[in-house]
Amino acid sequence: MKASRHYKRSRLARKEVIRNVRRTLFFGILTLALLIFIIFSGPALLVKLASFLGELRSSSLIAEPNDTSPPAPPQFFNLTKILKDPEFKIEGDSESEAKIIIFLNGRLVKEVTADKEGAFTATITLTGERNEVTLRAEDQAGNQSPESEKTIIFLDQKPPELEIISPEGNEFIWQDKQILFRGQTETEALLFINDHRVILSQTGSFEYNYSLSPGNNLIKIVAEDRAGNSTETEVKINYQP
Repeated sequence: MKASRHYKRSRLARKEVIRNVRRTLFFGILTLALLIFIIFSGPALLVKLASFLGELRSSSLIAEPNDTSPPAPPQFFNLTKILKDPEFKIEGDSESEAKIIIFLNGRLVKEVTADKEGAFTATITLTGERNEVTLRAEDQAGNQSPESEKTIIFLDQKPPELEIISPEGNEFIWQDKQILFRGQTETEALLFINDHRVILSQTGSFEYNYSLSPGNNLIKIVAEDRAGNSTETEVKINYQP
């Protein structure tokens, strides 16, 4: 009776060992097949995955066909209102990669494309003393923004007038230590006498006492307007105390 039970246990143990061996072989073969598949198919899969991700990124940059929302008007910055050079550089900000349409006095003069951050630059040529500049943005779906606020740019290429009332003449002998300069220029100009800033009156007139050095004195008087145009005159004075 005991021998029969011992025989049955041994038989069950052998079956369990065979089952474990088969299971081990199965998973071993499966693992080997998976490694072979990865070795021969892995690079192709990586290429396909990279291609898929690239197409996905490209498709994300394409404007949705249902995009009907217009972009905001472009914004100016670093804008000078009075210039002496007709070549005017516009700098601004808009929607990413939008087309920027530039109007000068109501006429389309240039189109540029903003970068991925929305920044753009463009150079236009001013055509007269008073120039009205407006911008419009167009996104990749073709929606256009309202026009930006109108910006007025003045082109001033005329040097300021400068009149020296006294002393009269531009070369003479002087016996006093001080000499009074009196004159007239544009009301918003900057005036310098040998690099000394002179304050103008509300009408553009000025008076300035200048201290002379013994001997020859070369005195430069310069008026400069807001556009950067300047007018210069020189006075030579021989100071003999």
